[in-house]
Amino acid sequence: GESSAPTDYSKDFKGDTDMFGCANNLIKNIVGSGVLTLAGGVAAFTDHPPMLIVAIAIAFGFAALAGYCFNFVAMTCRLTGARSYTEAWAKTVG
Repeated sequence: GESSAPTDYSKDFKGDTDMFGCANNLIKNIVGSGVLTLAGGVAAFTDHPPMLIVAIAIAFGFAALAGYCFNFVAMTCRLTGARSYTEAWAKTVG
């Protein structure tokens, strides 16, 4: 069957924020949500203070996994010449 993915990638992506601004905003959002949910999550499961160390270790594990995935997407975009995640998906998967 035919794919319903758009095939016109000639659009110009216009934005006012530079790469540093985008990265900074993403980091603030991820860290902010993690800080707000980590304490609540630990409090919901235990009142034993050393468990906070385990929770932080798990959070860093997820952060490392997310960083790896972001790097993988960036590498895929670079290798395919894609300018967006959607375009990289269309070029690699179809």
